[in-house]
Amino acid sequence: MKIEFWSKINIRGPDECWPWLGCCDKQGYGFAWYEEKWVHASRVAYNLTHKIKLGKWHCRHTCDNPPCCNPRHLRRGTRRQNALDAIKQGKVAKLTRKQVAWARRECSRGHSQSKLARVLRVSQATVNKLVNKITWR
Repeated sequence: MKIEFWSKINIRGPDECWPWLGCCDKQGYGFAWYEEKWVHASRVAYNLTHKIKLGKWHCRHTCDNPPCCNPRHLRRGTRRQNALDAIKQGKVAKLTRKQVAWARRECSRGHSQSKLARVLRVSQATVNKLVNKITWR
């Protein structure tokens, strides 16, 4: 397992990012088959290197590069710490009431959620949730 896993990573210098070369999700995080299930490749890299299972802990990327599996760039952290990292890195969109109203209005006029998502710089799933009042009720 170890040799097969590491062969799917572009291992570079010790301080550089080591991108996962296998399958990735929409956000760019790699996925590997590990202990009978699909897991983020960065978690596997952390587990194999530190010989510690993360369990409920999150794997935080200090490099802000989702496919990176360099153990030097990975830290164990809580869900809250991971969320704060995302905010600091500008990954969490903060929409205004005006933007939400505009998106709902434009969707009702037949504009695609994908196009609105690009304009608002959020995911199509985010637009879908606000249009269907799952968020921003």
